[in-house]
Amino acid sequence: MTRKFFGASLLCLTLIACGGKDEEPPVEDTPAAEEAPGQEIDVVDPEPEGPLMIDVTRVLGTFEGEVTGLAFSRNQQDVQGSTLLAANGTAGVAIIPTEDGGAPSVYNLVDRRVVAVAATKVGENPLIAIESTQDGLSQLDIATFTAERSELVVIGSIASGLFGTASEFCFAGEALFRVNTDNGLSRHTVTTAEGVVGVTSEPVSAMAAVSHCASTGGTLHITGPEGKQQVLTPKGTAILTEMPFDDAPADIADMAVMPLEGGNEIFFALENGSVEIDDEIFTFTIDGAPVAVSRIAMAPGNFGGVYRKGAVAVLTTDNQLGLVSWLSIANALDLSADSVEWNGEEEEVVEDFVPQIELPAPPVEQ
Repeated sequence: MTRKFFGASLLCLTLIACGGKDEEPPVEDTPAAEEAPGQEIDVVDPEPEGPLMIDVTRVLGTFEGEVTGLAFSRNQQDVQGSTLLAANGTAGVAIIPTEDGGAPSVYNLVDRRVVAVAATKVGENPLIAIESTQDGLSQLDIATFTAERSELVVIGSIASGLFGTASEFCFAGEALFRVNTDNGLSRHTVTTAEGVVGVTSEPVSAMAAVSHCASTGGTLHITGPEGKQQVLTPKGTAILTEMPFDDAPADIADMAVMPLEGGNEIFFALENGSVEIDDEIFTFTIDGAPVAVSRIAMAPGNFGGVYRKGAVAVLTTDNQLGLVSWLSIANALDLSADSVEWNGEEEEVVEDFVPQIELPAPPVEQ
């Protein structure tokens, strides 16, 4: 915006001399000169500030090879022993302690490429989903940690009935939802019969096409290729089907949800490397320098220290993995600092939404 300022005109007086030399020359009153138009001065407002920047709390390291999934597994008995899991292609699943100084390890699937990973809990026990491919065929493994959480142990697998290859994994409760590369959505659960662990598979038709998913712990957010959004129960049914959701932004690279006291907040990592929440765009930085983010994962609950209110993992386009305190993000965006961890129980949901409309009083008959 440009503002106009005008210079003030000056009042000029003219002195006229006349008559004899002994007399003081009379001073004639002259009319004030008309106000001259002042010079117009353009004052340009300063350029608006750039996008908000939030610094990564700690850089965990840099990956070699493609990373196609991130997931947190919180250690409920010892929050300092919590881990971040990364699907790292032929290198396997990277198991990275969230505590500073912890030694990372790798769960390697010989001759297989890991394409997706997700984590939840059953009671107090961690449950990990891992999908890998070999010669174009996919296999879904359900695993858990050993007692000391140093290794993963597979407890059940499924290779049949998996359409395409997983592009994203998300748990809602104990049910795993799988988005494949053809934008299909399926639901998988772990069963036990006569001591044998099995994994079921069924299609989900809550939305015609799904491109991204994000878990709140007890429910699932999904987004379609054209930005359409929906929330699902662990059973795969849509919540509030009559209430329209705002469309997600275009060009999403990844999405994540942080469950808070006041409701869920959805974060979209955009293809240009920035992050959007509620139409506000911000950028992560490392040592003050902006970085482009390709993947983002969020976890509520206590992870110890500065992560006591929740943790966020970001992967940059140059494969740097960073850990961000939720407190830093909440303070920068004026959000609630209190995250809400899923308690293992299904949320009570309303399947059919009926708007409550206050009607005007009928007119009074005359």
